[in-house]
Amino acid sequence: MGTSIEWVESTSTLVARKEDTTIQLTIGQLEALVNKETVILDSAPIIRNGNTLVPLRFISESLGAHVSWEDESKTVKITTDTTRL
Repeated sequence: MGTSIEWVESTSTLVARKEDTTIQLTIGQLEALVNKETVILDSAPIIRNGNTLVPLRFISESLGAHVSWEDESKTVKITTDTTRL
C-alpha cells in the first residue's frame, strides 16, 4: 500500500506513514492514533510467535482503502483507487 513502517522498540509502538497520514499502534492497547487523533480499536495489536499482528481493516481504511469480505470464498478484499490488493 506504499506505506513506510517504523518500529519503536522502547514503547512497542508501530508507526505507519503514507503521504499525509500517520498511524500509531501500541502492542496491547485498544487506543491508536491517526494523525494525532485517538481512535478506539475493536482489537489490540499483538505479537504472536515473533510476528506483529494488527487490525487489518483499521489500517487499510485509515489509509483510504475500502475493505470487504467475500463469504463464499472466505476472502478479504482491499481496494484502493489505483490498486486491488
